[in-house]
Amino acid sequence: MRSHQSQSQPQLITPNPSSQPPDHSEVMAGPNSRPEISTILPRIILGGAAFSRQMQANPFDLPSVDLLTKALSHGITAIDTSPYYGPSEIIIGKALSHPDFLSKFPRESYMVCTKVGRIATNTFDYSAKWVRYSVERSLKRLATDTAAPGRTPYLDLVFCHDVEFVSAEEMLEAIGVLIELQKEGKITYIGISSYHPDLLLARVKLVKARYGNVLDAVQSYCHLTLQNSKLAKEFKELKAELGPGKVIINSSPLAMGLLREGGAFGDWHPAPAELNEVCAVKLAKWCQERGKKLANLALCYSVGQMALLERETGGHTIMGPSLPSEVEENFEVLAEIMVDVDHNHGPNGVVKAVDVAKVEKLLPLFAEAREIIGNEWRDYSWQSPPSNWNEIREPNTEKMDEE
Repeated sequence: MRSHQSQSQPQLITPNPSSQPPDHSEVMAGPNSRPEISTILPRIILGGAAFSRQMQANPFDLPSVDLLTKALSHGITAIDTSPYYGPSEIIIGKALSHPDFLSKFPRESYMVCTKVGRIATNTFDYSAKWVRYSVERSLKRLATDTAAPGRTPYLDLVFCHDVEFVSAEEMLEAIGVLIELQKEGKITYIGISSYHPDLLLARVKLVKARYGNVLDAVQSYCHLTLQNSKLAKEFKELKAELGPGKVIINSSPLAMGLLREGGAFGDWHPAPAELNEVCAVKLAKWCQERGKKLANLALCYSVGQMALLERETGGHTIMGPSLPSEVEENFEVLAEIMVDVDHNHGPNGVVKAVDVAKVEKLLPLFAEAREIIGNEWRDYSWQSPPSNWNEIREPNTEKMDEE
């Protein structure tokens, strides 16, 4: 909610009073008893892609328990992952089950979000059988179905992953299964994700036509960044189509590593080499000349713009630190636009609020940076899926084995 203001106070965009997920027993009473997701989802969400082999040579070597502990201590009370991120679910699940973590954070103090449907780069399976299996497997991997004290068998939010790669009917079949799993109390909220904001809007309309207003969240990635701000253009209509209490989540503020010194990780990134060069060299050098780091400016842009678009809650952004020190560093960077508003907010640390005046002070710098990117690459979206998708799409050959 927006804080009370006077002429002597900064204009803050604060989150809703609670960033603590609800006691899941409320959900068991039925879908109508669920709190609106906008009232419980934190502004900053921990991205599980950091535990993938796309981002890390040895993800199992990361200090996952310390990272999650540090994140929750800073009020990052939601974790977003996917089976597509390789060992991410397994690593996160082991951390959530670790005695040191369990002693500090009961299950109801954080949200676990994952996805279904995407298996590999060219492999998707949105069939009813696979979606149900995928959710059951995620429950096991993420250790939320164990009998440990204080733990309950549920996932807070499950997305259909990268819906642009499948037909509308495939997506709708998967949504139907997620609705069944929600009624069974295994998942609390339902969402869809996509690279393209305009496609998200179209698919939200299709889901509403088939099932009613069942979607609680959409996740868009790489489209509210210094390089590409197309989510802003679709935001108002997308928000209206979702309805009150629902959320739009902004992911990949650094465009999957594109907006960082050195450019994108590895050779898997779908951006053209020319765009990588513009960002990693030209824009990075421009930032250095002004005493800025490209990654830092990009993070402030993404979080700041999301807050300006979503005035009630400040919006929701996924960021992916891989080390506890990076959590600290990210919040040091965000101090340029955010302030602490409550030092006594529950067990999970301080609530952060975006100071509108601080964001507005940076708007000219943001605009200059976007000019440096140039007309050819500013708001450029790479093709997703690729034009030959029907030829390269591969069938799902994974077995539904017990793990």
